[in-house]
Amino acid sequence: MKYSVIVVNYNNEKYLNRCLDSIMNQTYKNFELIIVDDGSTDKSRDIINSYKKYENVTVYFKENTGIADARNFAIQKVKTKYFTFVDSDDYIDSELLERCSKYDNYDMVSFGCYYVYPKLRKDKVEKNAKGEFQSKNGEEVLEKYIEKLCLFLVPWGYMYNVELFKELSYVVNYIHEDVYLTTLLILKSKKTISLDYCGYYYVQSKESITRTKNEQKMREKMKSMLYNFDYLKEYFIKNIKDANLRKIYIGYYANLLLSTGNDFSRRVKNDFCDELEKRKLYDDFNTDVFPEISKPRYRICKRSFKAYYKIYSFMKVVSPIYYKIRDVYYFFKYKVFMRALYFIYYRIIKGSYYFGLRCLRFTYYRIIRRGYHFGLRVLRFIYYRIVRRGYHFGLRVLRFIYHRTINRKKYSMNSKRKSLGDQNVEKKVKKRKK
Repeated sequence: MKYSVIVVNYNNEKYLNRCLDSIMNQTYKNFELIIVDDGSTDKSRDIINSYKKYENVTVYFKENTGIADARNFAIQKVKTKYFTFVDSDDYIDSELLERCSKYDNYDMVSFGCYYVYPKLRKDKVEKNAKGEFQSKNGEEVLEKYIEKLCLFLVPWGYMYNVELFKELSYVVNYIHEDVYLTTLLILKSKKTISLDYCGYYYVQSKESITRTKNEQKMREKMKSMLYNFDYLKEYFIKNIKDANLRKIYIGYYANLLLSTGNDFSRRVKNDFCDELEKRKLYDDFNTDVFPEISKPRYRICKRSFKAYYKIYSFMKVVSPIYYKIRDVYYFFKYKVFMRALYFIYYRIIKGSYYFGLRCLRFTYYRIIRRGYHFGLRVLRFIYYRIVRRGYHFGLRVLRFIYHRTINRKKYSMNSKRKSLGDQNVEKKVKKRKK
């Protein structure tokens, strides 16, 4: 087999079926599925056992020691050259492995994701692509990710060469243990490619440990993020020779650490501010990279980190109101603009078009066609009232002349002849009688 897919589960029966089905329905079939159950107490065990019937599925049940230890355990069981992680509450696209299989000669293959926001009727999905590029140097890749603001400091989102994990592993007893390790894996990779393809569906569930409101979990998150920053800052200072590149890396992770405290409770946030003040985090902000973000943060945080979080909390409340007002404003502005366009089109452009048609119709029907019919009537009048009547009148005149002059003379001559003939006949009759 060529690829392995690792799923670590802990009490996630709600989404587990969807996750495992999305992996088993891959169009590329030459892979192994490794499922590690980290001591679940719900019905996850029964669901996992139902997948044992597949030949390419390997299942491990262990005591609960945390997700970092479970991932390290799963990596040791990998027998293939490449592998990737899928969280048990997420799922993947059916073509993910097939897309990755085209890039066998890379240490890391990176792909984008969709953010899925569960709702009652239909999930809301937002695309988050990384863009397509490739590089032989891990430092260049990390710089490009930072420039494009598409650095995923998570175990999923990458296809790894198993050789990268020979000297590296996830730190146990820390949450967000993947922040520093993913960074080190990117830097260690000699050949990395980023695909302009989203093959992972990242479900934003409330049950996730990264979005919990529990104060104890918040303190664990604070501890983990401070550890990650301290470790990576020290690593960059020792191993990154380019001073400008080192400044970019530290500045990015300093901003990342600052934004971590946005969702902390007030008590946790106060303790977090004290820790940031001890480290003088504002000195690590790189104002040359993303100055529109870094410069205001530097000015405020140098005075007080607590003031920064108060401003952030205020803006968190005000921003939605502002954006709603802006949306309403643009809505009415757009509506008025559309009405103006509607008026111009229908009342002026289209209206003048129809007015022009009416003018043409008027010209045709009232002038040209009527003139044509009027001309016909004139011609008919001339023909019937003048030419034809004149013809008949001429015939009548000729008849009159004929009958009153020529024909009368003939009639009178005939009558005379008739009368003379009658006298002769009477004379002859008288002679015979005698």
